[in-house]
Amino acid sequence: MQHNLNNHCCFKITQNIFFLNQDGKFLVIQHKDGKWLLPGGRLHMGENWFKGLQREIKEETGILDFTISSVFQIDTWKYKKDFYFGVFYIGKTNKINIILSSEHINYKWINTTNEINSLDFWNKNLKKRVLNFINTK
Repeated sequence: MQHNLNNHCCFKITQNIFFLNQDGKFLVIQHKDGKWLLPGGRLHMGENWFKGLQREIKEETGILDFTISSVFQIDTWKYKKDFYFGVFYIGKTNKINIILSSEHINYKWINTTNEINSLDFWNKNLKKRVLNFINTK
């Protein structure tokens, strides 16, 4: 059986991480447009997944030393005209003071539903994912 390549979906691959600190709080960062999100981002063409995650984390937060303990969720979605394949990790870092990129204006370590609900997340699906994470900890 032959497959028509036009039926296959091309995805942009994104990776994000729930960074837990010693107090059980996780890191969210605020984009310069005011929206909150998790550290991470998209892979470059041909980039190794871990090297890409390290690059994004370093660029956005200055964190160089971290561990990944598990995969929290894998998902696909459509945003505007693009399709995304996302992997959401759970990781740990001992770094508390974050060095933000020029794309970001603030960061917080949070761990409660009230804190999550007080923030304007990048989109409703991300907020739902973050609430789901806090409820499974």
